[in-house]
Amino acid sequence: MNYRTTNVMIDYSESEIRAVEETLRQRYREDVDVHLADCEVQSDSNAEELVERPALFWQAQGCNFIVIKMDNERFEGRYFHSPSEQFGSRQQIYKDVVNCMLALLRDQADKIREAPSVSTETTGANLI
Repeated sequence: MNYRTTNVMIDYSESEIRAVEETLRQRYREDVDVHLADCEVQSDSNAEELVERPALFWQAQGCNFIVIKMDNERFEGRYFHSPSEQFGSRQQIYKDVVNCMLALLRDQADKIREAPSVSTETTGANLI
């Protein structure tokens, strides 16, 4: 699907999708199904109206990830174990889909490592 915002077409390119799939393959050492989705989001923090934007969604190790393409150079991401508890990366907006997804993956691994049930000797590499 293509989305218009101020005469600009917004959609994921094949190269962006392949880059996400390859990065996930390297991270998890197996293929991860990446799905195209539609999201209703605020176009910016001051906007009251919701707009539809394309998103990439995947699940890995019991966690759900979504990267929303806000415009051709603006990506936002979230990860969650349940819809009521969602997290984003420390930096909210990225100019590149891969940088956005890498930040989500790092932040999610850090959150797991910081959980009380994880040993202080556990590293992010052990959680992959």
